[in-house]
Amino acid sequence: MKKPNDNIWFVLLIIVIAVAIVASRGILLIPIGLTVWIIAAHKKRVEARTPVAQPIKRRIVASPGMMRVTDQERDAVTEELARHFQVGRLGQNEFDRRMSYALEARTRDDLDNLLMDLPEGKAA
Repeated sequence: MKKPNDNIWFVLLIIVIAVAIVASRGILLIPIGLTVWIIAAHKKRVEARTPVAQPIKRRIVASPGMMRVTDQERDAVTEELARHFQVGRLGQNEFDRRMSYALEARTRDDLDNLLMDLPEGKAA
C-alpha cells in the first residue's frame, strides 16, 4: 500500500536541486554524495516493500491411466482373465503370466494392458 509520503525522498531531492540552481545562478552545485544517498535510501525503502514473487504450488493431476488401482479393480481383472481362460482365449502359460501381472498391477494402465487384446464384456 502506497503512503502519501512515499515519494518524500524524491521531493526533497527536487527541492535541493531547485535551491542549488537558484543559489548558484544557474550552475548546479549539489554535493554528489547527498544525491546518491537520497536515491539509495529511496531504492532500499521501495525494495523492502516490494513483495517477492512466490512460486505457484500446483498439484499435478495424473492422467486416468496413471491413477493407482484398488484391490477390487485387480480382482475384477483377474475374474475377467479367468473367464477368457475358461473359454479358451488364453493358454495356461499366458493365463499364469497375466494373472501374476494383474496381482502386481499398480496403475489403471497396467491392468488395461492385460485385457487389451481380449474382447470387452462377457468372455463367454
